[in-house]
Amino acid sequence: MKWFEGKVAIVTGAGVRGKGIGWGICMALAKEGADVAVLDMNEQLAEDTAADVRSVGQNSWAYQVDVTNYGEFKKAVDDIIAKRGKVDFMCNNAGIIEKSAPIAIWELDEADFDRLVAVNIKGVWNGCRAVAPQMIKQKSGKIINTSSMVSKAAFPGLTTYSATKGFVNLFTQGLALELGEHNINVNAVAPGIVLTDVWDYLSDQFAEQTEKNPKEAFKSFTDTIPLKRPQTPEDIGAMVVFLCSDDAKNITGQCMAVCGGKTPI
Repeated sequence: MKWFEGKVAIVTGAGVRGKGIGWGICMALAKEGADVAVLDMNEQLAEDTAADVRSVGQNSWAYQVDVTNYGEFKKAVDDIIAKRGKVDFMCNNAGIIEKSAPIAIWELDEADFDRLVAVNIKGVWNGCRAVAPQMIKQKSGKIINTSSMVSKAAFPGLTTYSATKGFVNLFTQGLALELGEHNINVNAVAPGIVLTDVWDYLSDQFAEQTEKNPKEAFKSFTDTIPLKRPQTPEDIGAMVVFLCSDDAKNITGQCMAVCGGKTPI
């Protein structure tokens, strides 16, 4: 018996097949029996992930959505509700870092700052307000927001990015208080060093600054992890599965780090 048979999940930023955190979340939920709506800026990438979900026997739908655009977001959510009559899990995973790190705040272009805030902050806000009315109506639901290990401890060159993820943590706590009476759990998951496109980019940037090659730069970070290994998209997906399960029914308003001990509690 799978945990999530008959459940319906929405995952944003889920279009990077095999490597992205969103993909890992989609596949982990699907393997436990959930049907998954895949939302991404890139329609073809969303469809690729949806195809992977279908390959393990679950229904999946792909939507091209800019999470900063509430109209697009709400249209997709409404279509999912029309298809299935409910939303059990909302995973606000879409996020960006490019051009905002590693960089001093006085060197960050204002347009890049605005884009970072729009995706990492407004995108989470849009996702939560798009599903909250339906979950309140259902008297059930799980919302999982993707944060970051650097939301818990500052890192030079990542100040602005860290601040957007700090917003995610406090927003998660507040929304958990607002929705608790409706039997809705709201939590965040904070990935550590996961070899995704984000860390490909950061490794390239830090390599330029330190005269190392990208592999050496990435290893210099993973060497500082107490467990001495990076995390995987599947690791993050496993935490999301737990937070969506009945085993986590009394966990809400928390940010759960999956980082090999890299950051403080």
